[in-house]
Amino acid sequence: MCIRNRIVNGASIAAKEPKNIRMLTIKSGYMMLALAVALLLVGCGDEAAGADADEAAGSEAVRGLVVHVEAHSLISLSALEVQDDDGVVWRFDGRDKVFPEFTPSHLNEHKLLGLPVEVLFSREGDALVVQAIADYGN
Repeated sequence: MCIRNRIVNGASIAAKEPKNIRMLTIKSGYMMLALAVALLLVGCGDEAAGADADEAAGSEAVRGLVVHVEAHSLISLSALEVQDDDGVVWRFDGRDKVFPEFTPSHLNEHKLLGLPVEVLFSREGDALVVQAIADYGN
């Protein structure tokens, strides 16, 4: 309990700070912290969107069914093979990157259920490097 000294008629008197004022102060602090974090995330989101747009500018896309997934870890992708509508199998290099919404296990789920994906990629020498993966036609 917070106690503050108040002066009344020249005498110092210890007075309790009401509990509801302390709670209001604490809640206000949390709200300010939450607002600061939200603003930071919004600011970072704009930069990330710009980076994605820059990556996508030089990218090509292939749509089809997942036929093979090679995982570097539970969350990072080494390689991915997708068969397009013409029967061509495309092999992509994942460069051990993490695609948060498309973990190797999620890609294997697409493979088992026959759910198509769209792979955005760039060409680096002979390699087709994955830039992004998205659901397609669901």
